[in-house]
This record gives sequence, C-alpha cells and structure tokens, in this order.
Amino acid sequence: MRMNMIEFRSGRKVVKSVSSVDEAHTIARRLIEARNTDIFWEPNDRETLPVFGIMDAIMGASFDVYETMTVWLNGKKMTTLWSRGY
Repeated sequence: MRMNMIEFRSGRKVVKSVSSVDEAHTIARRLIEARNTDIFWEPNDRETLPVFGIMDAIMGASFDVYETMTVWLNGKKMTTLWSRGY
C-alpha cells in the first residue's frame, strides 16, 4: 500500500510534507490567511516584515513568500495557493 504524501512547495523547493489531508487543509488555510492579512506586510520596528516570521512558524522552515506556493499529492500538482509576487 502506497502512503499518500502531501507536499507544500515554494517554487520547486519542498517546504513541508504531511500525510494527513486534514493537516494539509489546516496549513493551507493558515498560509492563505497570513498572506492575505495586510498588516503582516507593513514594516515594523524589526528588520523584516512580520509575514516572514509568521510563515516560518506555520511551516517550520524558511522559504520565499513571494514565490508560487503549490500543493502536491504523490508527485502531482493539486492546487496553487498563490502565484509568484504579491
């Protein structure tokens, strides 16, 4: 029996892999919510925009938030969460 592996890719880089559809759905919703929240894209007193730290916390890894984010299931692209750019 083959295990279903769901991958989140930023460009070609696999940022996170999960095996549960529910977990993938939760991560996707959190990523989209963070990316669509305008205040996270506004400069603050730190060196980076808040969105970078929030995305790193969700995914557990650093990645380019301006790159296309896609979801793959067993090597086939299922959906695009957002396209390149802002």
